[in-house]
Amino acid sequence: MCNGTCSASSPQDSCCCMPSRESQAGGKGDGGWWEAWAELYPMHVDKSGTYGNQADALANYVNTSEQLGQPDEYTPMARIIEKLERARNMVLAGRADEVKEWPDIAALAIGAEALRRRRL
Repeated sequence: MCNGTCSASSPQDSCCCMPSRESQAGGKGDGGWWEAWAELYPMHVDKSGTYGNQADALANYVNTSEQLGQPDEYTPMARIIEKLERARNMVLAGRADEVKEWPDIAALAIGAEALRRRRL
């Protein structure tokens, strides 16, 4: 049963991580924010299947950052900058409704934080 909580031992699917409708209706955060957030895990699973490997879902970032002599979170940070620049250009061109980069930027930021935490 989906209870709107996640833990290290719970299955990490959208249901487990999505707060209940009751808590959304009770003023706990914005419904659109929760919907966007719930899309991040499936996107991560899908993309890490081609970017990472069996041992490390973030291997592409680790390997690229190591080749550049930078901390592991450098590569997702650089990707964030690139995607923000594209989004900025689209917004300034009057095409804000066409920007699709926001979920990628959010997922990249979480990936960078996950990589940073590995060092701690």
